[in-house]
Amino acid sequence: MRDHVICTVGASLQNNIVRGLVFGEEAKRFYEEDRLSEISRILRKQDDPLNNRNFGAEINSMASIVKQGIVDQRETLYLLVSDTTEGEKIGKILKDYFKENDHELDFKNVHVVKVEGLNDSDEFTFRNKGLRNLIREMAKYARLNRERVVINATGGYKAQIAYAVALGQALGIPVCYRFDRFNHMVELPPLPIGLDQKIYNENKLIFTLLDAAGELELSEFLKVIGWKSWADVPEKMKLFLDRVHIDGKDFVALNPMGLIYAESVEWDYSAIDHPIFYSNREPEEKLVGFEIHGQKVVKQAYKIIEKLVELPWINSLHLTGSSEKSSGSSIRTLVQDGCLKVELFTEKGALYMKAYCRYRSDRFLEAVRFKVEKVLSENI
Repeated sequence: MRDHVICTVGASLQNNIVRGLVFGEEAKRFYEEDRLSEISRILRKQDDPLNNRNFGAEINSMASIVKQGIVDQRETLYLLVSDTTEGEKIGKILKDYFKENDHELDFKNVHVVKVEGLNDSDEFTFRNKGLRNLIREMAKYARLNRERVVINATGGYKAQIAYAVALGQALGIPVCYRFDRFNHMVELPPLPIGLDQKIYNENKLIFTLLDAAGELELSEFLKVIGWKSWADVPEKMKLFLDRVHIDGKDFVALNPMGLIYAESVEWDYSAIDHPIFYSNREPEEKLVGFEIHGQKVVKQAYKIIEKLVELPWINSLHLTGSSEKSSGSSIRTLVQDGCLKVELFTEKGALYMKAYCRYRSDRFLEAVRFKVEKVLSENI
């Protein structure tokens, strides 16, 4: 069943609004005054979102997706907008429209996701930050519901469309696109082939490091990997890397295709067993807030707490809350907001903690979560 849609968003609706010719001067004035809910109201009064080009590419294409039965139900819609004032405005208008309308295009949940750096006013930022973040955001939401998601790549920059298609193929997710002259979607089903795992297996430290750090100064990158110069980097690996010059220094990062490849392979969490990922703090220096409250529970669970701060990846462990209500012995962990949340339940009560690491990418924290759960399961 497909009931989640990741939709790239462009400027076609905005162009129709600001010209004042399609929806009238009133809509143009509402847009300029940031009365965006009024524009959503005007859109709801328009007829035939499938064929009426006034709605813009996003609404036209979503109408096609629903009519063709590409989604079985309308559960969640992610609107990926550009890092511009216009992108934020159009995102709000579309969110209001897709939350409530009479055209059977309403979704239970609608999220607007601003893609940092996705702004064509600066070519360098667009290429080296915007496109990478676009892939990261699409991949993040695709991973949450891989069997239930479809990518609508109709709106946005042409580069967005190309990388959305490539990511869909890599993850085995269908991608849809609507051409201007047609009122139906062209569905690109995932190919029944996978990308070669061998390159990752031979270079897993590189992928893990750059996925975690985002970008790294070239000299540090070469030192960690053990190469003397850029010339030592294998050509097949360079296909997945960008080398960029910023403020007089060279940096290296996974390029968009490198990020897509990284999403397609099976990751080996043992790759974080390298000193580059370790904290330089002593275990006793990592504890924050444990002297404030929950002393009975802290005392009972102190051996487990010691085990946690002994893990080399944890830079600090914060006690954010506690309860003396007994609820048995169990654990719960969750990667969220750049940290690892750890909930520890004991016979004396519960401790609520947040573990922070040197790197905060979701995939790196998932690897740390795997290590933490192993320690907790052995000691609880």
